[in-house]
Amino acid sequence: MDLDLRSLYKRNSISQYLEEVTAEIEKTTVLLSDVFHCIQRQSVDVEDTSLIIENLTASDCKARELECMNLLGSLLDHRKRIEQLKDLYEMTVLEVKNNNLPTLLDRLEKDTKSKIRDLLDNVECKQLEINKYMMKVQLRQEVMKYSMDE
Repeated sequence: MDLDLRSLYKRNSISQYLEEVTAEIEKTTVLLSDVFHCIQRQSVDVEDTSLIIENLTASDCKARELECMNLLGSLLDHRKRIEQLKDLYEMTVLEVKNNNLPTLLDRLEKDTKSKIRDLLDNVECKQLEINKYMMKVQLRQEVMKYSMDE
C-alpha cells in the first residue's frame, strides 16, 4: 500500500480511500490487459504453434524462451500487486464494518472482490498458457539438440 493511500486510510476518509483503492485496481487491470495482449500474440492455435515451433532455429528458441520468461516475470509482478490490493480490500472491509458503513461495504464487496478474483484467475490462466508455450519451445530445442547429436 503506498503512502497516499495509507494517509487517507489513517484520516478515516473512507469514501475517498475506496475511490483510490478502486483506481489502483483499475490501473492494475489496464496493465494486465497489456500483458495479456502480449501473451495472445505469443499463443496461437495448437496446430499453428506446432508448425511454427518446428521451424524455429536455436536462436529463435532462445529468443522465444526469453520472451516467455519476461512475460512470466511481468505476470508475477502483477500477481504481487493484485495480492497487495486484496490485502488492502480486506483491511478496508474491516474498517468499513467498524465504522458501520454497510452501503460502502456492499459496493466494495460487489465490485472489488469480484475484480480481484477475476484478475487472479486471469493471471493463473495466462501463466499456464505461457508455461505450455515455453515447454513446446524447450521441446523443440531438445529435438534440435538430438538431431545434431546424430
